[in-house]
Amino acid sequence: MILYLNNTKNTPDAESCSVEGPDGREHIYTVPVMKVQEYTPQMIADRQLNLLFPFLPIRFKNRFDTILDKKNNVEIKEKMEALKKDLTALILDCIMILNREEENGDLERRAVNDFLELIGKACDHLFAKEPELLREVHEIMEPTIKLVREELEEQIGRQGEQISRQEEQIGRQQAQLDQHVVNFIRQCREEKRSQ
Repeated sequence: MILYLNNTKNTPDAESCSVEGPDGREHIYTVPVMKVQEYTPQMIADRQLNLLFPFLPIRFKNRFDTILDKKNNVEIKEKMEALKKDLTALILDCIMILNREEENGDLERRAVNDFLELIGKACDHLFAKEPELLREVHEIMEPTIKLVREELEEQIGRQGEQISRQEEQIGRQQAQLDQHVVNFIRQCREEKRSQ
């Protein structure tokens, strides 16, 4: 199978190649083409092709470049709003599907975060010329994505709390031990006096 991350209407459904065998005869092989941009997020999830999620924003690149080439500001604004709406809808679909995959136990939270972070990076690369579009994309992803650094900070925080609880417990145990020592010494003195 040949994988096209971006395709046009001229992209074929299959590619052919010829291979010359040891006997000198030519063999023609037809290889199917997978056009990623024709897949919906649900189709990707159904086929367990989650690795393709970060490539879905590519479908908006040509449309984006065409909008930027226009000179009419009113037309640009309307088309950019439509593109923003379609792009954010696609990303929300991806978020919903990835979260469902996590709930079903098919993906770990870390993998979901990785896919979402990669989608964000793809958008950063594709739409760098339009900061407002990127701001909106990142706003819808912000509550969902936790970067590895943030996860580590949370783990460190939890470990710090656990260490504090252990230190408190050690402090209580030390106070009890000190009290036992004091009581033992007092008891020994009293027994010595009584003898």
